[in-house]
Amino acid sequence: MVSAEAQTKLVGECALRYVIIQDHDTIGSKKVLIKGDQCKTVLITKQLTQTLYFNKQDSLASVTKEMGNTKILQQVKFPQVSLIKVQSIAELTNTDSLTVLGYLCKGMQVMMSDSSYYQLWYTPQLATTVNTFESIFENISGLVLSYTVFPLKGKPIQYNAISIDLSPIALSQFYINKENFQLVD
Repeated sequence: MVSAEAQTKLVGECALRYVIIQDHDTIGSKKVLIKGDQCKTVLITKQLTQTLYFNKQDSLASVTKEMGNTKILQQVKFPQVSLIKVQSIAELTNTDSLTVLGYLCKGMQVMMSDSSYYQLWYTPQLATTVNTFESIFENISGLVLSYTVFPLKGKPIQYNAISIDLSPIALSQFYINKENFQLVD
């Protein structure tokens, strides 16, 4: 018997770009670079550029923050232990499918222990060697291309992928010139 479902393609290198929207306004962007077991996420807003560098084989990650002329570097435990845990993951069955960047996506809702939740759209056609650039994506069987965070208080924040590049990524993208940053404990 032959399955009608396409196999998931495991991607070892890719670059994703998301636009971040709140109340129909663009408030920032997020770039995710994956190369093997390494991941770099860059969050850019008007006030801050924050970059997280990690290797899923290591217990420490590096975080850089740039706010104006202030540049700091911090080593943190990774993955970070959070008091807020995933309570449940459920497929969205009563909604239409969504196509993002040409990939047909399935919907999921992830409930958190603090009553906040995520609604996300992922393609089962692609998976990356590092899927924990958001810790809640760990148990999602595909690449998340759109997600909305519904916090307990405040307004929802939406992340929509606007590009995906499956080209090789230079190893230099994961290098931090520590001389440019103040080291903080």
